Amino acid sequence: MTRFNHPDGRKQLLPHIVDFIADCTPSKVFSEVPVSSTTFADGFRKITYGNIANAINGMASWIEKTLGKSEDFETLVYFGPHDMRYIILLLAAVKTGYKMLFPSPRFSTVAMIELMKRLDAKNMLLPKTHPPVVAAILEANPMPHFDIPELNELLDVEYPHYPYDKSFEEARGEPLIALHTSGSTGFPKPVVWTHDWANSYGEELYLEPPEGFGSMTGLMLGCRLLSMFPVFHAGHLFVGLLMPIYTGTVTIYPLSGQPPSANMVIEALRSTTADVVCMIPPWLEQIAADPALLDELASSVDRIMWAGGDVSAEAGDSASKKLKLFTALGATEMGLWPLIHEAGPWKSEDWHHIRFHPAMNIQMQHRGGNIYEAVIKRNGEGYEQPIFKLFPELNEYPSGDLFVAKQGADSLWRYHGRSDDMLVFASGEKFHPVDVEKLLVRHPDIEEAIIVETGRPQAALLIQVSPKISGSYAEALESVWPVIEKMNDLSPMCAKVSRKHVLFVNSTKPVMRTAKGTVQRKATVKLYEEELDRLYEELQDVAAPPSAYSLMTEKKMV
Repeated sequence: MTRFNHPDGRKQLLPHIVDFIADCTPSKVFSEVPVSSTTFADGFRKITYGNIANAINGMASWIEKTLGKSEDFETLVYFGPHDMRYIILLLAAVKTGYKMLFPSPRFSTVAMIELMKRLDAKNMLLPKTHPPVVAAILEANPMPHFDIPELNELLDVEYPHYPYDKSFEEARGEPLIALHTSGSTGFPKPVVWTHDWANSYGEELYLEPPEGFGSMTGLMLGCRLLSMFPVFHAGHLFVGLLMPIYTGTVTIYPLSGQPPSANMVIEALRSTTADVVCMIPPWLEQIAADPALLDELASSVDRIMWAGGDVSAEAGDSASKKLKLFTALGATEMGLWPLIHEAGPWKSEDWHHIRFHPAMNIQMQHRGGNIYEAVIKRNGEGYEQPIFKLFPELNEYPSGDLFVAKQGADSLWRYHGRSDDMLVFASGEKFHPVDVEKLLVRHPDIEEAIIVETGRPQAALLIQVSPKISGSYAEALESVWPVIEKMNDLSPMCAKVSRKHVLFVNSTKPVMRTAKGTVQRKATVKLYEEELDRLYEELQDVAAPPSAYSLMTEKKMV
């Protein structure tokens, strides 16, 4: 792993680092992309630093010609396919005085428009083939929009150098990019990374582990990494922008013309090589459940990083027997946290747990039962954590991430969920529902389950059942009731659910999800507020519940 910075050690801006590497070693590989958008059969194209620097110059020239330069970091919106133009646009926008915003296309139209308004976005950039979400956005919120050059045009045409003359000190507090939170607690909130934030994260990547430990983050640095993270998400910018520029990681892209999947991981590795794969939990679950796929994956890479949710014990135990399985935690505001592992033989049994690097300066604060919240304390000297570049007025930052300690282990923690998910009943009792909700969704007929307290003394339960369940309310309830009884056995009195407090989610009002695919708990509960209020008011007999409450007819689901 080579530290990419100016030879005299000065802090550098990302566009300058790219230009510097392109001047010194233009043939050094930055990333690999499939030649075709729909098949790996045509192989991969190596994108060098010479290529990427040239493409950034071309895009910057196009932006200035089309929109002029910005004097106040105007926000430009982009929706596009899963390709390198996200990275190219980001750095070209910096050179021309703008900042990019990449909204998740998985948000509702209302949420995307609200996000754009909060960032005062006036212009939208698009590929020549517009993504499906664009039409609804422009209909509800008309704005100028412009088709950008195709990726191959940017890579193949030679462009003159586009200068960017600011020093790090001049630009350190200026925007690098506008991102957004996942929206798990409501509308997504804007998060603007500065150049100082990025430099702090770059320094974090080089933190030396304490004696007797290795860097968990180091398992992804300076190597060949297949990233399956969405290109509009902060996770992709960690592994597709910051790690490559700061450490020399080569990011490998999946197909841009097909939805990513577990099978796409396997197919990609049949056409190229990688040291590590970054993926989301559902795909790891699918691969771990298929011994042939798992064996093929283990024959191609020796480590898998998963993030964006939890992995079942069954899938994790199966995968960890074949390869090094580890997670990366973090957030848009904080970056990926630096984690460490014990030196020596890899402990596969610890795959579900993490150990924090001391430089994070994490204090675990008790939140009830065996649950603790990670609170980041500002370092007094030396390395300053990225979060305090966004919130310089703070000396500590409650992460909202909850953990449970591993029994009999020193400083090992298992992620338990978000503090936003904590239920507070009218009695004052508190309960974190994540574990029992996981029990429910393991039932083959339950796709999603949310325990609701709604400020009342007793819990209710929202259930989204499998489409194959098409009978009456009573039949559906009988199908899932045994697992609800198991849940009740594990829950305190306030969180036990009676038959009269089960509400089935309507197919026309499905559970709302974040950009990562996780459940938007508060937004979903808000969506069903009226039905839940009526459910509590009338407590209808389960044998003949009205469709307004169960969202089913007595014959079949709506």
